[in-house]
Amino acid sequence: MTQINTFKDQLKKHYDYCYLESMHHLYNLYGGTDTIITGMSYAVNGIDCRYLSRRSINFAIHSQDLFYDINHVLRAIHQDHAHKIQNVIFTLGYYSFFYDLSLTGTKRKCLDLYWPLFKNMHHIDVTDEMKSQAELAVKDPAFISFYHRFFYNEPNFYGSMMSYEETVPEITKAGGWNMLNIGERDEDARFLAFHHNKHIKHTETFHENVSLFNKITRILDLMNIRIFVMIMPFSPEYLNYINKDYRNIILDVIDNCEQAIHFIDINDYDLFCRDDYLNSDHLNANGAKKLAPIIDRFMNE
Repeated sequence: MTQINTFKDQLKKHYDYCYLESMHHLYNLYGGTDTIITGMSYAVNGIDCRYLSRRSINFAIHSQDLFYDINHVLRAIHQDHAHKIQNVIFTLGYYSFFYDLSLTGTKRKCLDLYWPLFKNMHHIDVTDEMKSQAELAVKDPAFISFYHRFFYNEPNFYGSMMSYEETVPEITKAGGWNMLNIGERDEDARFLAFHHNKHIKHTETFHENVSLFNKITRILDLMNIRIFVMIMPFSPEYLNYINKDYRNIILDVIDNCEQAIHFIDINDYDLFCRDDYLNSDHLNANGAKKLAPIIDRFMNE
């Protein structure tokens, strides 16, 4: 096997880390940027910076929580020597303030992804040997050079190495979200919302995230950086099942902030159809293209 094929296999295995680390590399290469975006998979799928009018970098990744969103923002601010950052967009799911990756079943990502990136695993404690192994897996200089070139040419999460469709294999096999019948769409939405609604019992996580959010908004406000909070669009089926209290809680958090925060819930507008969704709570490539001018108008207003 050639070295290129070996690196491709490594990239596929450590794709999330390579993407995020490359976005910070590109940020440095560009000498800063106008707008930075954070969030979980909703923003990975729904925001393609190539369609935005402002120069932007998307630091969102699957399963990311607010704690690591803020780590991205702080790193970008620390590296923003030219003071180019004008806007920070926090994209949310309805349950985001109640969600802590380090306390979930996928907490291993804190070691494999965020330890090499930030040297911070939040509420996880592992051995020094495990930390060293996580770093060694992605620290080969030749491999770093390879994936930096890759994301320089394809500065988006989805591209030649990763497709939208492979993240939802069962729906893709059925022909896509728009090909499912009413019952199948309803079942997908009910299943996801059921699990998301369980987060509301995590009150300690909620208070921690609110405290973190208040701190980062104060920092951004002092730096005259505009703060945007955007709830990403979801299918009508998902909206039928997600706990309606979540939205009111988010609004209360924002109302209690001393800083000016620009808020939008994309679900307040009837803008998307079934062809725009990958599953019940994620946009597809077509949806991302449709969302971009909405984000532009929101920020310009």
